[in-house]
Formats: sequence, C-alpha cells, structure tokens
Amino acid sequence: MKKEGAVGRELGPVSSVVRRRSEVIFGCVAAVGTVAGTLYLLLDPPAGAGFGDQVRFVSVMTLFLWFILLVGPHPRIEIRERGLVVVNWLSRTSIPWTAVESVEADGALELRLRDGRVHRPIIASRSLATVLSGDRLQNEMKAAVVNAESAVPDGDSRARTRPDLWLGPLVLVYGTFLLIGWLAAR
Repeated sequence: MKKEGAVGRELGPVSSVVRRRSEVIFGCVAAVGTVAGTLYLLLDPPAGAGFGDQVRFVSVMTLFLWFILLVGPHPRIEIRERGLVVVNWLSRTSIPWTAVESVEADGALELRLRDGRVHRPIIASRSLATVLSGDRLQNEMKAAVVNAESAVPDGDSRARTRPDLWLGPLVLVYGTFLLIGWLAAR
C-alpha cells in the first residue's frame, strides 16, 4: 500500500503559486506589528503585572497572530504538474486536473468538479478592489489555471480536502512568548 504524504504532493512539483499580494503584505505587516507589540509588553510589563497576566496576554496575542497569518499570507493556489492545491484559511484541497470539469471567473473563481462539487478558493473571492479593477485578479487566476491544465493520463480524479490549521507554528510561537515572558518576569 502506498503511503500518502501531505495533500498535494501526489500532484507533482509546484510550477507557480497564486496569492492576493495585498493580503499577504497586510498580513505580514500586521504580524510583525503584533509580534513587536507583544515582545515590548512582555519585556517591559506594566507595573503590578505578574506571570499570570503575561500568560493571559500571550494567549490572546498568539491567537490574534494565528488569525492574522491564516487570513493573510496562508491562502494560495499552487499550480502543479498534475493539478491544483487550493489552500484556504482552514483547509487544503488537492484537485487533480482529471477532476476539473470547468473553470469559471464570473465575479469569483469557481472550480467546477466532475463529481458535481464547486470549489471556490478564498483568495479568488470577489471584493470591492477586484470589482473596481474589473475582476482582473479572478481573470488572471482563471487564465493561470486554464493554461496550466494539461492532458494527464487517467488516474485518480478525486479532490481531497484536509484541515490545514498551522498548529505547529501556533504552539511554537505560544511557547516562545511564554518563555520570554517567564524569563522577563524573573
């Protein structure tokens, strides 16, 4: 039995990645500001603040940082040799080219699958900015997907979705903040 790796690896190497540049930039700037503010308050806490206060503060700020990263730089569409990997806020979907029936870009990008499902990548949803630009982003994404779609030998044509919560980085950041707060409180 073949052992499966991460969702998407079975579709081959990544040929290109499509993201909403403005959301990535905003998310990264907000994340840096959140980390800087958290570190400042951990290293120079208000008078009378104890380690318990720092634990509560770190818990809230870590969840806020996690949310910023999930909404900003995390979502993307990876165009691969044998399909797409669509990464939304909380999930990762592997879609082989053989599963794609059509690609529509009428306001928002929609991937219509042969099994009847419609997949809407979060980064290709409609916004005021895309409306003002004439849905340029959605049309560019559609063109990138359609151009990458190629004749692939018949194979598994099922789209697979798995949770993608970035829990590893969440725990690492939380532990690092707690360690810094504990060391600063000593």
